[in-house]
Amino acid sequence: MLSTWGKCIFCNTKISTSMAVKHFSKCSKVNDVLKGEIDAYLIKIKDKYSAYYWLYVAVPLDYTLEDLDKFIRDIWVDCCGHASEFRINEITYPSDFVVDYDGKKSMKTKLSEILNKGLYFEYTYDYGNSTELKLEVISSVKIKDKYIYILGRNDNPLTRYSTSDKYIPNSPRVGICGYTGNKKLEESKIWPLKI
Repeated sequence: MLSTWGKCIFCNTKISTSMAVKHFSKCSKVNDVLKGEIDAYLIKIKDKYSAYYWLYVAVPLDYTLEDLDKFIRDIWVDCCGHASEFRINEITYPSDFVVDYDGKKSMKTKLSEILNKGLYFEYTYDYGNSTELKLEVISSVKIKDKYIYILGRNDNPLTRYSTSDKYIPNSPRVGICGYTGNKKLEESKIWPLKI
């Protein structure tokens, strides 16, 4: 499996996907966040087709799939408010669906009710020009506040050889539909942003 580079958002150490979890367990700045009382999951989110785009996040267990959907939209994919869905254990959780019908369930479901360590699941944003992601529940952790903490993310593969100062979004959605990114969110450590 291809290992790609990024950084720890809390200490700026260069990390690869193969060493990220080990780094987080030893990083004192990450451990300050992971020494709380709130149950959470450490989740890896990556582009389904490219190893270059990834995030490691700590998400409170009492958050819902809808919360995780809003986070993914804000940080990585939302351009025009398209529909989205999670697929977990062959069950679909669409963004615009609120009742159990025909194998579909609501995104209002809490993460604690459907996720567990070692689980792989998928996310799709926009059914026309789809951005597809794979998610993996790495481990259970404790966090200090009820936020999603962004622990690590990939280096932007599109700026590696760029000589321009123009902002290029660090997202698997770049260049698709009307996606323009959000530089402030790309640089954040927590979601939702504290204002």
